[in-house]
Amino acid sequence: MPHLVLEHSSNLKPRSLMEELHKVLTSFESVDEAKVKTRSLPFESYLVGGKEDRAFLSLTIQMMEGRSEELLTLILEKLQKKLREFSDNTEFKVAVSTNLVELKKKRYRTSNPE
Repeated sequence: MPHLVLEHSSNLKPRSLMEELHKVLTSFESVDEAKVKTRSLPFESYLVGGKEDRAFLSLTIQMMEGRSEELLTLILEKLQKKLREFSDNTEFKVAVSTNLVELKKKRYRTSNPE
């Protein structure tokens, strides 16, 4: 924990973006890099505004509760900035969204390799 889940249209190849998002998140002192899981999920079948020259990036950040609202906003803004930078350098018109979800400690279980 945390998790970065990047859903995207298959016309985008976001490997470098994933690495950048991972770096941004792990730059925060409250984030333990050894526990961060970053992944992307490409979608072959999608519609964005009903046009063929469109694409999408949808990032979900899942983090344990307990961080300040100011820190969560900063994390969200920095990750959104990386998404926009990536999307501005593609040939497509890209819809970009971010969603930060705080998970309750009582309702989440995990085991990480040492």
